Amino acid sequence: MTTEDWARNIVADELGMKVEVYDDGSEAGMYDLIIGSASAPEYAIECVGAVDPVATETWNIGPAKGPIKVH
Repeated sequence: MTTEDWARNIVADELGMKVEVYDDGSEAGMYDLIIGSASAPEYAIECVGAVDPVATETWNIGPAKGPIKVH
């Protein structure tokens, strides 16, 4: 699942509206999600993220590898 799909599902559930992935890569500068028609959207949404690099590194060397196995 892409970040855009994940965001689309959350926004659709929270707003109770149909949300579609709009950025298909055919043009530069397209927003990621759209609610409403392409010619006159009610909402245009850009998915962005800011992640703490230390938290990401900690996750990648620990929990991302699964639970610790004790033999």
